[in-house]
Amino acid sequence: GKGYLRGEKLPEATSDPDYRFGKPSVVCMPVKECISPRGVKPESEEARALYRKTHMSTEGGEMLTRNYEWPAQVDCPTFRFGHETSKDSNNQGLGVKSALSCDTGAEALTVPAT
Repeated sequence: GKGYLRGEKLPEATSDPDYRFGKPSVVCMPVKECISPRGVKPESEEARALYRKTHMSTEGGEMLTRNYEWPAQVDCPTFRFGHETSKDSNNQGLGVKSALSCDTGAEALTVPAT
């Protein structure tokens, strides 16, 4: 097979065998210093907060906080998500459950005997 040629051409300087892409590194510098240099000031708390907000990225072991504004009902110790205190008047909210569990036991809304 043959690759698709789109007509792009690199600059003439790239055809030189001694041509190198990028910025040359200091040869005498250890790799450890390149990856984790010393003497660099840590990021400010404002910069970390902005990065946390824009990238949803936290430090290792840091809890992710989404700063939700919860309704007042959530503060109640008995509050449960998805739990309603009142149900419909017909069949006490079990209509959907019975419709989706057609493979039930002999009696309605029971588990089949095994």
